[in-house]
Amino acid sequence: MHSTALYALELRNFKCFREQRIKFGMLTVLSGLNGVGKSSVIQALLLLRQSFSESPTQERLQLSGDLVGLGTGQDVLFDLADEDKLTFILEFAGGRRDEYAFSYSRKVVDFHLNAKLVMSKGPKGKPLRTRVTAG
Repeated sequence: MHSTALYALELRNFKCFREQRIKFGMLTVLSGLNGVGKSSVIQALLLLRQSFSESPTQERLQLSGDLVGLGTGQDVLFDLADEDKLTFILEFAGGRRDEYAFSYSRKVVDFHLNAKLVMSKGPKGKPLRTRVTAG
């Protein structure tokens, strides 16, 4: 039986996070002071669901929709980011690892993030699928 339980989420340049890895268990409670990123973790998961639920080959993040409204690309990109790139890494029980990286173009009026790489790796790091798109 193939397990798809989410084991960890890594966020790079997303909202208040330069780089943060969050591990999940059977029950995960997010707690902390205001402004430390509890809602941002949930928003990251909702954003991915919202963007890819209808089409797993989606090439843009859907920043505004039924699940979450995050404003513009400028609003979700970490303020002190060294590069205009946003990355989500999902690790699943069983060793599967999916990486979604998006480049941000300040020239685009609607501030969408463009998909640059979608990669999925199996338990021993063997690529399951890779897709590179123009951004």
